[in-house]
Amino acid sequence: MCSLIVQNLGTTAIRQSALYLDRNKEAGNNKHKLPLQNNQTEGDNMRFDELRQEILRLSPEIRASLAKDLLASLDNLSDEELEKLWVDEASRRDDTLNTGIAQSFPKDEVMARARKNR
Repeated sequence: MCSLIVQNLGTTAIRQSALYLDRNKEAGNNKHKLPLQNNQTEGDNMRFDELRQEILRLSPEIRASLAKDLLASLDNLSDEELEKLWVDEASRRDDTLNTGIAQSFPKDEVMARARKNR
């Protein structure tokens, strides 16, 4: 169960990060930097950008293997670490709503669209 929660959290974070980067790219922001998280500095963000660029140059097979390993590395998190990740994710989602990067829809509308697009 913990693995599924962590995988969902990891997948959600990846999707949210990709959405953030895509929206910034569409808006003409060429830096494509993720918002700084707790205890991060601008230097950390720059290293992340460089690492990300290098990883994206790898073959799809290697990137998929790396993604699997990264998600698996989250399996041994404590309850406190998982709680912090969920709180951070909730905060990021709230920020994307407040800044207009994302918008909310009623559950019934979302479910109707999901059923229609099956």
